[in-house]
Amino acid sequence: ARQRPSARRRRMPPLAVPDAPPQADNQSRETIGSRDLLTKRLFVLLDGQGSGVLDEAALRRFADMVGFKGSKEDWVGEYADMAHRYGFPPQRGACPAAFARLVADQDAPGYCSAHELCEIVDHIELGSAAPEADIRQLSREELLNLAFRQLDADASGFLDQRELFAFANLRAVQDADP
Repeated sequence: ARQRPSARRRRMPPLAVPDAPPQADNQSRETIGSRDLLTKRLFVLLDGQGSGVLDEAALRRFADMVGFKGSKEDWVGEYADMAHRYGFPPQRGACPAAFARLVADQDAPGYCSAHELCEIVDHIELGSAAPEADIRQLSREELLNLAFRQLDADASGFLDQRELFAFANLRAVQDADP
């Protein structure tokens, strides 16, 4: 295995979080969105094309979020090492199982705690939500698809009781506002 520059192996938090959330919040996030569900949700969010694999560009986006600071040339080597280590063909990309191994490998720079997974998922979802001006231009079908993706927290393709309950609570709060 090649030696990587030490600056590239440095772990950095995916996003700057001013204060750690209270323990109760960590507990509820763990219960509501288990590590497996968060990993699946992150995979779906990174797989913008819906191809079922994360190509080099999608994995670079993830790497940048977890602190990769190397050049394009550094990334080529890092990606090749990643493909070899997690067993996916570099020309195709990482399947969900390979990505799950990547984020669970505590000895690698791609490791993410459940809290870090939550932060990355929140960052992508908030960053990818269409601005209000753009929402007005979407068709009814596009609006429904956008709403469904936001509600489908576990990326299962279905809305379960917990997800529907969260939506009902949101609607109740909105309807109560004067």
